[in-house]
Amino acid sequence: MLTSTAYRQSIVQKGLAPTSLLDHLFEIVRQALASSIHQAFVITFCLSLLILVVAVFLRDAPASQGEDTIATTQGEIAKDHRYAKQ
Repeated sequence: MLTSTAYRQSIVQKGLAPTSLLDHLFEIVRQALASSIHQAFVITFCLSLLILVVAVFLRDAPASQGEDTIATTQGEIAKDHRYAKQ
């Protein structure tokens, strides 16, 4: 079909010569790549902000409030009745 002279002439008359088609293909690929890189950057940036906010606000939140909390400093260990010498 591509070897048909009439078909080749119709393509050339429409301005879709093979070099023009290749240029269009490269432009489409370039735009798709630029768009995907931009979307990946935006998503990564939003996730980074979310992680930063979570890290800042959860830093001061205690892990648990019950009796099963573990004493972490020497003062807390000395005050904790579970570690008292008997």
